[in-house]
Amino acid sequence: MGYGSLWNDTWAEEFLSYCRKREVALDFYSFHIYSEYPKLKVEDDRLTQIMPPAFYKESIALMRQKMNASTYGHVELHVTEWNFSLYDRNLLHDTMFMAPFVIYHTMNTLGDVKAMAFGPLPMYSKKVSFPLLLSTEVLA
Repeated sequence: MGYGSLWNDTWAEEFLSYCRKREVALDFYSFHIYSEYPKLKVEDDRLTQIMPPAFYKESIALMRQKMNASTYGHVELHVTEWNFSLYDRNLLHDTMFMAPFVIYHTMNTLGDVKAMAFGPLPMYSKKVSFPLLLSTEVLA
């Protein structure tokens, strides 16, 4: 289980510490990644920022570092929601840009996580969406 910003707060560390102190076993840790990232707490001059392509791999590496720093380094990582933007009105969702975007990030992170679930529509949309689960065991 997992939630929270990897880059903008200490939620992951606090959660892992809470679990460690109470000897809670974790089967996996899930998190989300979006290229259009909400502003950092120190950035008052913008609503969002478009992150570079390396952001996905860096986010997975950062989460793995956090897991290794705790007693949960062995726990599987699952990206349970990812897409370019979490905003349903971002027009890039309806362009041909999305096909190479999905292929690139799926192939570039192959083996870094146990599973990835691409959210075809942002979860905050009024539309119904069903994430596509891509297990790295199927892709390998």
